[in-house]
Amino acid sequence: MGSRLVSSIVKDKVRSNPLVRPIELITDLKENYGLDIPYHVAWYGKESATKDLHGDEELSYAHLPWYVNVLKASNVGSHCVLDCGEDGSRFQRIFICFKASIDGFRWCRPMLFIDGTFVTNKYKGTLLGATAKNGNKEVFPFAFAIVSGETVDNWRWFLQRISEVLVDEGRQLTFISDRHGAIIDAVRTVFPASPHGFCLYHLKENLKKKYPHAVGSSFKDHILWLFCKLLYAPTVEEYQDTLKKLRDDGGSKIIDKFLADLPVQNFANAFFPGKRYGEDQNDGDDF
Repeated sequence: MGSRLVSSIVKDKVRSNPLVRPIELITDLKENYGLDIPYHVAWYGKESATKDLHGDEELSYAHLPWYVNVLKASNVGSHCVLDCGEDGSRFQRIFICFKASIDGFRWCRPMLFIDGTFVTNKYKGTLLGATAKNGNKEVFPFAFAIVSGETVDNWRWFLQRISEVLVDEGRQLTFISDRHGAIIDAVRTVFPASPHGFCLYHLKENLKKKYPHAVGSSFKDHILWLFCKLLYAPTVEEYQDTLKKLRDDGGSKIIDKFLADLPVQNFANAFFPGKRYGEDQNDGDDF
């Protein structure tokens, strides 16, 4: 059974789920058609179906300059930057912020949740995203970029493009992130006056890993509860009182080591220099 025939059979499945794996197609063909096919036939069949449905991925990169021009013409006011390297012959990265997002952000609190995630297609890469929250506390997509990875250069480039969009914003911007080293550097460099809060979810996960698996879940839950109380403490005095309790119950060596590289101005409400509007977790993870 050839890959072209497999392609014609699985095309609808690939259309509904572009990330379907060849092994899943093998199982589907066996269960629904009674067909036994080797892995390489399923793989080539999926590749063929994907190409028929969405075009050649490699050739699509050549269409990006056209796409950028059409985007700017049809979404006047959108900010789109395509970087093809010094000689302009090889795709490096692309930044997109639609006009609707620029206008809509004016009605959101001046706060951006930023994060990156892997691109799992054939050519890999990383998707960087910046999201806000609207008046209903719903995730509001603001800007995104496709880059090679979460490097300092790429994060600086991404935030510099955002600064170009928000040049006339006139409001102090607050950032929330997972404290990735490249993000910390980029925020400090591009937005030196902006407060930068660290995501509570990631901090809790990091603290949890400081204790061995043998430690009971109820103990870990208690320590995480105290840490949350530390973060939410409204005054310096309450912060100090809660910190003493956390060190007593969680072990001063573990807690002190965890907090040693965690500046209080980046996570504790009592020391945070800007406004967090009650937001402590990076909803940018949802993009």
